[in-house]
Amino acid sequence: MYGTTLPTSTAADVYLSQHVKSVPSTVTGAVATSLATALYSVDQKYFNDKEWTTVYSHMWSAAAKATNAPDVVASMAVNGYSLDDQQEAKWWKDNVPDKDDKWVSSYVSDWRKAWQDNTAATKTSKGGAPKCTGMAIAGVAAGVAAGVIVAI
Repeated sequence: MYGTTLPTSTAADVYLSQHVKSVPSTVTGAVATSLATALYSVDQKYFNDKEWTTVYSHMWSAAAKATNAPDVVASMAVNGYSLDDQQEAKWWKDNVPDKDDKWVSSYVSDWRKAWQDNTAATKTSKGGAPKCTGMAIAGVAAGVAAGVIVAI
């Protein structure tokens, strides 16, 4: 993400498939477009924030201190990661500064609110909000993040 210009548009289904672990089959058409736009807005707000560079750096430093650091770091670099999942890890709790943890909590909260606000009409009795992967997080490879924007 560092120094990378964000694309100006992409299809909503493409954005959602790249940035949400599981999209309910009921999220289609206008709902999918609204959801992708809302999630992108949250991602843009946080990942364009200069604080993201600090959080990102501290996260990787903390992961390198995990008891199974080679596995954790390799998995994050190759498979990507979910910030809300990372927050639950012992290495995160032990090594990520509180300020960064609060920043991530705010991002996750805003992301979940955008999800809920845009999928309320499609809710069924199964499952809740999925884990967010986030714009700069899904598909991370070798520390280079890809992002997209949904044209309105």
